[in-house]
Amino acid sequence: MTGNHAADTFTDQYSFDLAAGSSVSADLFSYSGNAKNGLDITGFGLYSSDGTLVLAGTQLETGKTDQWHLQTTGLSGTGYYLQVEGTVLSRAAGSYSASLAVTPVPEPATYGMMLGGLALVGVMARRRKQ
Repeated sequence: MTGNHAADTFTDQYSFDLAAGSSVSADLFSYSGNAKNGLDITGFGLYSSDGTLVLAGTQLETGKTDQWHLQTTGLSGTGYYLQVEGTVLSRAAGSYSASLAVTPVPEPATYGMMLGGLALVGVMARRRKQ
C-alpha cells in the first residue's frame, strides 16, 4: 500500500466450517508503537455464513495494545467467519494477530466404538473372575 491511509477503515473476514456442537475460543491482538501509530481494532465477532452475528468479542484492552476475546459453545454445523474491523491510525505500519481454537464434538460412530470397547473390557474382566 502506498500513500497516506490514516483514518481509513478495514474489515477482514476469515471463513471456516464446524461440526455441530463445536466450541470456539479466539483471541486477537494488535500492537501499535504508540496510540497514534498502527491500527485501532474497533470490532471482533463471530458470524454465521448468512451474516448473522453469533457473538461479539469482548475488548479487554485498548491503546498501545488492543486485545479482544470471544468464546462460545454449542455451535450448529454450518459455516462461520470471524470478522475483524478497525481503523488505520497513521502512515506507519500496523498489523494484528489472532489465534483460534476449535473443540469439535465426537462423531456418533466414535461413541459407538467407545461403548463397544467398554463392553469388550467388561466381558474380559468377567472371564478373569470366573
